[in-house]
Amino acid sequence: MRKSISGGNLYITDFKDFYGIQKNLESNEVLAVIKNMNLSENVNGLIEVKGQEHGIVVKKIGIQDWYLCYVNSAKSLNYPLYVMLRTTNYVLMLFVIVVILLLWIAYRMMVRNDDEMEKLAYTDHLTGAVSFNRFTQLVSMYAHKNNDYSLVSLNMRRFKFMNEILGRDKSDEFLCRIVTCIKPMLKKNEIICRDSADVFYMLLMDTAENKVSNRIHAIFNSIRQNTKDFCYEYEFCCGVICNGARQEKYSFEQMLTNVMFALAQSKEMASENICFFDEEVHKKKEFENFVESNMQQALDSNCFEMVLQPKVDLDSNLVVSAEALVRWKLEDGTYLPPSSFVGIFEKNRFCSKLDFYMLRKAIQQIRKWIDMGIQPVNISVNQSKIVFYHENYISELKSLLKEYDVSASYITLEVLESTVIEDFKLFNQILLEVKKLGFSVSLDDFGSGYSSLNVLSKLTIDELKIDRIFLHIDSDLENKKTKWILEGIINIAKKSNIRVVVEGVESSKDDEFIRCLGANVGQGYYYSRPLSIDAFNDLIHKK
Repeated sequence: MRKSISGGNLYITDFKDFYGIQKNLESNEVLAVIKNMNLSENVNGLIEVKGQEHGIVVKKIGIQDWYLCYVNSAKSLNYPLYVMLRTTNYVLMLFVIVVILLLWIAYRMMVRNDDEMEKLAYTDHLTGAVSFNRFTQLVSMYAHKNNDYSLVSLNMRRFKFMNEILGRDKSDEFLCRIVTCIKPMLKKNEIICRDSADVFYMLLMDTAENKVSNRIHAIFNSIRQNTKDFCYEYEFCCGVICNGARQEKYSFEQMLTNVMFALAQSKEMASENICFFDEEVHKKKEFENFVESNMQQALDSNCFEMVLQPKVDLDSNLVVSAEALVRWKLEDGTYLPPSSFVGIFEKNRFCSKLDFYMLRKAIQQIRKWIDMGIQPVNISVNQSKIVFYHENYISELKSLLKEYDVSASYITLEVLESTVIEDFKLFNQILLEVKKLGFSVSLDDFGSGYSSLNVLSKLTIDELKIDRIFLHIDSDLENKKTKWILEGIINIAKKSNIRVVVEGVESSKDDEFIRCLGANVGQGYYYSRPLSIDAFNDLIHKK
């Protein structure tokens, strides 16, 4: 018993005193507590000594009243656990610190990434101007509070050639220079953004067209002054829409759409032209887009209907022929007049399809009259220049006649004077082939454009249609001159066995005038408006 065991003290006691090692004051205090315990049995547990717990084991030795007693403080007994708990606490604290550090690093990275993402989303990486997405957000917020502002879309003409000539780097530098020039010229809350390539947008506070125009020209001048070192000639085109007090109010989405329309219009005009959005022009373009988007479907669905305008023989006052005119029936049952879409068809060359369609309709109607036992009336069908000079034109005519077993003598092909003037030789070649098939040929709108008597001398046409402009002359002197000219033309035509038709007869005065001139046939609202097939059938039955 020379040393402590497991950190505690081992004693032999008769409860009068402790005999053992490391006896100290605490031993006496423990002994005092034990004396008050019931030691009839072995003891193994905890006792409290002056507020501190101690572990104690008491066993009988079996020799008289001697006991073996082991005493140790609870702290010493639980020391391994304390060590383990302390170690665990340290590890846990370290773990928490590491986690907090990692979270802080992750947060910083997230903030940095958010800043970078925001910069990518809200800033044009090349010029430093606002991105288009951010521009739409800012203008939407501004428009929510303010109704008066202008949107400007700016573009360069032939920018791709600048890329080819100066190179990509130099062109990019030029775009940056544009933004550098414009930014100092903007007022507070005004914005410039670059969408893509050379497309820029600006929000301006001014809404008066003259002020906006002056500011844009000043911007152009500033850019030119600051880009002289590029030694490259360039032009701008610019579209503008103003949402001011005297203009119609638009939503921001409408503003964006309309400013792009204005930009597209400016590209069709002179260099560096500033085009302000025009509602009427926009409606016209919208209509053109409607026509071009639906024309083929309308043709396939037979939505183009043929109406017939009677031609009256001025000697017998009888309907001797008719002109086939087209009407476009819409889904709602309304009709579009030819004046609204024929010009569009001439520009996009769809008239070639429509002309063949109308020719087929006329031949079908001739076939129907024959099958009904009605004497067919000659029908005039307009043929555009594109159709008449088509390489398969003659074969197409033959095919239609064969398909419906109709004589070509019932059809008159009307061609414009401009079709003839373009190539006399080629026109005469086609004209001879057409007449061999039995078709009559009419020279339409004579006098509306080139009007040359040389035309009459070189062509073997069957009919000459005098344009309506000769009937609507206010001056008496001009009226006399017109009468002399028309008399001469009609006399030449009659001597050449060419039938003369005057169109646009709208009054009894017009009727009397053309009768005095000696014209053969009259056509116009004075005699009849264009009629549906059923109405025309009723008219010729009355005859």
